[in-house]
Amino acid sequence: MVKANRVVLLVFTTLILAGLSCGTKIEQAHPSITINLPSSGSTLQVGETIEIVSTASGAAGIAQVELFVNSQFANLATPPQGNPTTFAAIQTWRAGAEGNIRITVIAQDVDGKESEPASIELVVVSKVEATVTPTLTPQTPPTETAAESCTFDAKI
Repeated sequence: MVKANRVVLLVFTTLILAGLSCGTKIEQAHPSITINLPSSGSTLQVGETIEIVSTASGAAGIAQVELFVNSQFANLATPPQGNPTTFAAIQTWRAGAEGNIRITVIAQDVDGKESEPASIELVVVSKVEATVTPTLTPQTPPTETAAESCTFDAKI
């Protein structure tokens, strides 16, 4: 009787373990992203174009990096070849108006999983125009000297 109970328990345990292992998918972590440049708090002028440099990592491979300015989509970067597990994205943005700006990047891997957003704050100031003030330097006028004297010795 004890032997029959052990066999039933062994068969039951084997079926449960087999059922649990079938269809079990190992979940991979979401990608991650950081902004390397510019640093948060940087100041730029209206009309200035800057590069936002970020690094995305993901075990499944990075498919793209999205750039948002004040929650509005602004740029998309994709790896030049394949889907690397680490991707350095360089995205440009041109400052259009004065004020505080929030730059956010989000990485997406090949499985469609998104990273947590990475954000920085920038300050856009009005364009500073260079003012040129002419400087006059007084100059002494050249002195004129009389040329050799001429005499008219003509005889008629």
